[in-house]
Amino acid sequence: MSSVAIVTGYSSGLGYALSEELLERGWSVVGVSRGSRAEALHETYGDRLVQVTGSVASDETVAAAFDAARHLGDIKLVVNCAGLGCFGEIGSYSAADVMQAVEANLAGLILFSDKAAGLMVKTGGDIVNVMSTAAKQLKVAEPVYCAVKWGAKAYTRTLRDALKAKKAPVRVFEIYPCGMKTAFWDVAIRPGTDGQSFPEPGPIAKTVVDAISSDDGSYQLEMTFERG
Repeated sequence: MSSVAIVTGYSSGLGYALSEELLERGWSVVGVSRGSRAEALHETYGDRLVQVTGSVASDETVAAAFDAARHLGDIKLVVNCAGLGCFGEIGSYSAADVMQAVEANLAGLILFSDKAAGLMVKTGGDIVNVMSTAAKQLKVAEPVYCAVKWGAKAYTRTLRDALKAKKAPVRVFEIYPCGMKTAFWDVAIRPGTDGQSFPEPGPIAKTVVDAISSDDGSYQLEMTFERG
């Protein structure tokens, strides 16, 4: 059976680039998206790419994604790339803003990682959590976004320690990309930029998949990408 990756946020931006890179290297992919569909990828790769539609912060979406992956082959990789930008100075946030940021950037990452860890503790595999340089640098115009990304970092590191304590054959990668030229900015809450001057996601995706593909017995725990 072929190796299968689940990629959240697969339909645009870095998630799209990661899915394309994996498909080009022979993986089958279950792509998770709230609504949009990566039409070009589906046309090119056919049955090796399956879409699951729904919120990443939903138990039903998680279950549907893993069920779809089992039908494709062996689940060896889960990439949490879904996210939503939520920006603005203090005093500008509503409850809806905060909940959207938590669900898209933290709750979904936890749910998919937890499900993957429960499975991979016996079968082995990789969990890749894509966060942001906002998880490393506090920014006064991004207090909520920083909060959820720092929370994702804390969870990811605790997850790694828990798997290590079990001696589980699972690698946990932390990915911290800079802002990229993607549709992320089009749907973000109060974006301060359109991202047009930022780097394309393709080279970052290739570097990440290269690291995942390494089987030399070691791996780079953290990968940070800064704008030049």
